[in-house]
Amino acid sequence: MPRSIRPILALCASAFLLLPAVAGAQTPPPTEIDGSPLNVWVGADGGIQANVDGYSSSEWYPYTTSDPATGEVIPSPVGNAGFGLIVDPQGSAGGPYRFGKQVSFSLEQYLTSGPSLTPGNPSSISTIWTFPDANSAPMIELTQVISYSNGSRQFESSFNVRNVSSGPLTFRANVEGDLAIRGSDVGIGFLSPGPPRFMGGLNQEVGAAGGFVEETPWSAYESGPLGTVSGHTFDGTAGGFDNTLSVDPSDNAAGVQWDDHFTGANAVALQPGDTATYNLGWKFIDTLGLTPPIDQKLTGETATLTASVGDLSGAAI
Repeated sequence: MPRSIRPILALCASAFLLLPAVAGAQTPPPTEIDGSPLNVWVGADGGIQANVDGYSSSEWYPYTTSDPATGEVIPSPVGNAGFGLIVDPQGSAGGPYRFGKQVSFSLEQYLTSGPSLTPGNPSSISTIWTFPDANSAPMIELTQVISYSNGSRQFESSFNVRNVSSGPLTFRANVEGDLAIRGSDVGIGFLSPGPPRFMGGLNQEVGAAGGFVEETPWSAYESGPLGTVSGHTFDGTAGGFDNTLSVDPSDNAAGVQWDDHFTGANAVALQPGDTATYNLGWKFIDTLGLTPPIDQKLTGETATLTASVGDLSGAAI
């Protein structure tokens, strides 16, 4: 299935809200945390990307790009992964509204400030977007903070959803991404029970795994074929992700969702002025690692490599 295909009804329902503010406007390059061993990028469009030092590919699709000066293949700073909202799913206030690069289109048209880098250890990137309702009145202010401390294979994300409208709001929040762990676009799903739970894709061709670490408890998760997971990302009904893990290798994706302000017996609407916060870890580990991952020697020279085997928690076996 082509990556660009999305459920037609979902797109039509919110297309009038999601047209670019300026036709042909160029998206600015993502802002980077140049860390060790992870490098993390955040885009004004809502995309999040990561790369492990020593590898020429990033962890989310698209995983490579070309250096504009040399033409050399380098890790892509753009990532098809990020936070999304499906607001007013029952349409009582003009919805459903869909916001987020993975849920709909680029968030750049809603950008209020950022992405702004605060260097240090940890380093962080902060971004604020303001989402309108059908009358173009401010409805939701989303503040995203991505932070990373050197030495870790995990970076942190915080998504603060503030109701800036005059009435209560119902919504589903989720994070979803098109996996390409260490440049491999084929993998299976896994769930390490923890605590905390660690869920995502295991890409056996490259001996690596990556995905999401539970911090704010999930309502549901899913790791499977890209077309299936992407379809559930847009689902504004009682469904969404279905707590399944693919066992067959596929062009895989993974996502988690929170339904505490959605519909149902245990959900409550977010009141005007209130904020809902969702914290999530993003983790990338080796199940079979080589140090160094890349080496070049001439004929007759000796190459020395150290191999390590680990489990899905990242611990050495």
